[in-house]
Amino acid sequence: MDERTAISTHAKNTYEAMDETTSLPQSAKERRAATVSLGDKPLMVLSAGARDPLPGASQEESDRFNEAWTKSGADLTRLSRNSEHIIAEDSAHNIQDDDPELVIDAIRQVVDAVRNDGNV
Repeated sequence: MDERTAISTHAKNTYEAMDETTSLPQSAKERRAATVSLGDKPLMVLSAGARDPLPGASQEESDRFNEAWTKSGADLTRLSRNSEHIIAEDSAHNIQDDDPELVIDAIRQVVDAVRNDGNV
């Protein structure tokens, strides 16, 4: 990749991250207002615990975004009475890369809960 393409790609990613940041409060509000229920269907929510600062954002903005993002993960567990929210303490955004065993274990727990009509 040449220098111009690299700079352009980085700038595009920064703008996309900032766009996602600004829309998060509205998205969370809409999610909380939704009346969707999964009943007792097993639900496992994994959230990153080691978040990187957002490109182009101040530390304060990054902290606010990360707090809101973690809260949105906790909010998702309200969709099911059979749910769990796990914070992957040593993982950033790509939990499947940083802690694949945690992801595999979460999938196994959900599959086992479905097969055995149990809890996650």
